[in-house]
Amino acid sequence: MKNFQLVFTGSIMDTRDLKYFKGLIKMLEEFEIKNDVMILVYISKKYQISLLKNSIVAIQPTLFEGGPWGGIEYDSISVGHPIIVSDISVNREIDLLIKMLDLVNRDFKRSSNEILWKKGQTRIKNCSKMLIRIMEESLNE
Repeated sequence: MKNFQLVFTGSIMDTRDLKYFKGLIKMLEEFEIKNDVMILVYISKKYQISLLKNSIVAIQPTLFEGGPWGGIEYDSISVGHPIIVSDISVNREIDLLIKMLDLVNRDFKRSSNEILWKKGQTRIKNCSKMLIRIMEESLNE
């Protein structure tokens, strides 16, 4: 298995469970991966994107879905980066570990900025066409 490092960002305080963070640290110690984990708490968006671009995969665990617009998902997509997200109704955290290890153990080739730019332009054009079609249909009702 390849070496890896987990990086956690965001609040370490969960008002729903004040002991959650201590439990997380204990679990990291039990799995003997505490030295492979960085806990950065709150960081700038620029630094977060830099970390994302230089990582293998982003993970959005069940307990921390983030804001209402799923920022990490949008950030990952915007830089052409894989992300593992949980299916809240059926997910078990172990599924995230299996998916993460699958990605760690295979080669990942990131798209060039030029290819990402072209894909982004195509998505913008398709979205624009769809919005125009919706507006035209609304006017014809």
